[in-house]
Amino acid sequence: MSARKNYGGQTMAGVLRRVMVCSPKAAGWADPKRTSRWRELSYYREPDFTTAEAQHAELRRELEAFERKIAFDVAKADPEALAMNHFDAAAWKGALPERQVVDEFGAFLNRHRSVELVSQRTGKPYRVARLGGHNVVAFDLDRVSAMFKRHGAFFPVDFRSVLDTRYGGVWLFEGKAEQPKNFKLTGLAEHFGIPTEGAHDALFDVRLSIALARRIVELWAAPRAVA
Repeated sequence: MSARKNYGGQTMAGVLRRVMVCSPKAAGWADPKRTSRWRELSYYREPDFTTAEAQHAELRRELEAFERKIAFDVAKADPEALAMNHFDAAAWKGALPERQVVDEFGAFLNRHRSVELVSQRTGKPYRVARLGGHNVVAFDLDRVSAMFKRHGAFFPVDFRSVLDTRYGGVWLFEGKAEQPKNFKLTGLAEHFGIPTEGAHDALFDVRLSIALARRIVELWAAPRAVA
């Protein structure tokens, strides 16, 4: 992939636990002067836990979802990339302007602010949401942030406390004889026997990331489970 090319239509989905789990998907390459556009988003909330059983039960309960498709110029997209990402023009009917999605998604994030920060400018506290997901540090975070910046909107998340299941998997298997075939979302999920049929759909990938996060947490609590 050329660093000079940018995404046309994309999918982002996520689940809010107190952590936002994200999974953007490219529909195709677009105008190099533009940065990423997104198409779908959704999230999930994690309250305080007193027992492991309560935590696992809550991680299976979806409390709020947010999904949107964002309109883009298909003519500027790479046909090969569109095909690779299973772009369906019929499914894109009703896609919304990017600015509208930024406003709606920002309002969604603001409903789930769980991290308190202090403004360096005013010294006053304010709250933002927390992000997580698979490979979000290397991919999702900058692209979603760029989308907000294009419209002069504040992206209300904590950049310093992002949780990434890819790196969780890397740490989990460090020095172990047993290794997954790769550290992609599907590679780790398949290693743990988590069904991956439907992967590469943003919302499915979010839920897959949650299942993977659950498994990683379980194995951290019982490290001998990994040889």
